[in-house]
Amino acid sequence: MNRTSKWETALVLALFAGYYLLAIALVALLCGAILYVLPFSSGGVRLLLAALVPAAAWIIARSAIPGKQEFEVPGPQLSRTEEPELFRVIDELSARLRVSTPDEVYVYNDFNAAVLNHGTFLGFGGKRALMIGLPLFGVLNIDELRSVLAHEFGHFAGQDTRLGIWVDG
Repeated sequence: MNRTSKWETALVLALFAGYYLLAIALVALLCGAILYVLPFSSGGVRLLLAALVPAAAWIIARSAIPGKQEFEVPGPQLSRTEEPELFRVIDELSARLRVSTPDEVYVYNDFNAAVLNHGTFLGFGGKRALMIGLPLFGVLNIDELRSVLAHEFGHFAGQDTRLGIWVDG
């Protein structure tokens, strides 16, 4: 890792931590405000505080915690027995790039390819899926398809897919 990417990584981690520290501080501030101000308030102000402040604290706390991502199967799942040539290319690329082969391979109706992790807990575990758009098979030769798949496997190698639950959710 070069010096720039180390600083970028440190900045991303600092911003990530700062976001959660800010969320925790806001929730604590709101809870403290309700405990401190509520006994000294009266009438409509008391009712407003009693209703809005806990709701705001709950919204902030809940939005900071990633929820479970639902995985929609994008299309038919391909198997090694149905598509041995495609899986030979996938295995070859995985070995060359030193990444594990995807757990699942799907074909879908888009002029694109993509990878993702699904069924994870806070970005850990789960299954790795590769999705290949059906139109790509009609326009790319085998070397071009290898290039597309190598790009997608780069996302696995860089562990980009682990952050999906944190950035998409």
